[in-house]
Amino acid sequence: MTVLAKTIIRLCSMARSVPPAWRYDPVFRGSAIGAAVAITFFTLRVAGSLHTRVLIPGQGSPPSVSIGPTSVSAERNRPEQGVPAEVPRITPSRSLNGVTIIPMAPDRFGTAPAPHRN
Repeated sequence: MTVLAKTIIRLCSMARSVPPAWRYDPVFRGSAIGAAVAITFFTLRVAGSLHTRVLIPGQGSPPSVSIGPTSVSAERNRPEQGVPAEVPRITPSRSLNGVTIIPMAPDRFGTAPAPHRN
């Protein structure tokens, strides 16, 4: 028996087990519904990103198309974000010698609150 035949037999037996699992197993039913919702949202998101804008004549230039996360013309047309010059940017090539480290307030993460007494 070939690998393809064994795979087809396994897939058929799993497909035959779906109706009883749907009827009698609430965990399977919930996970199947969740998977269907997730696939639907993913498909709609991908379809929305592939949708092209229709340009009306005289209303600006067409959007630039790029494969990467940002395009060159989008970088040129984007307004400055207003980042002050004194905020250090941490990058792999920059030394942290001139950066002042300020300690944060103590964190209470993972501790139980004190019991409330009347």
